[in-house]
Amino acid sequence: MSEILVQSSILLLILACIFGFFTAYEACANDVANAIGPLAAVNGVVQKSGVFTVQSELLLWILLLGGGGIVVRLSTLGYRVIATFGRNITELAPSRGCTAELVPATTVVIAS
Repeated sequence: MSEILVQSSILLLILACIFGFFTAYEACANDVANAIGPLAAVNGVVQKSGVFTVQSELLLWILLLGGGGIVVRLSTLGYRVIATFGRNITELAPSRGCTAELVPATTVVIAS
């Protein structure tokens, strides 16, 4: 019976790490999307000589800027999001840690 608990704890620990990565990714992707949306709208107004359109064109350089923002944020601050969930809030058992990582990631992905 003890071997099954050890194996399940290892599996849940691996899943918690994977969910932690997704939490860090979705947090920075959401922030980048919130940043490049207004940038695309302003760029559309500038390109149309001050005329606001309902839907602005999303240019490649804006997408690359947003992708670069995701890379920079994940490589510089992503570890802090995972560490905060894993250590700084409270010590959690692997099963509870897995749930604590899964719920916010799923909520933001579904709500976005």
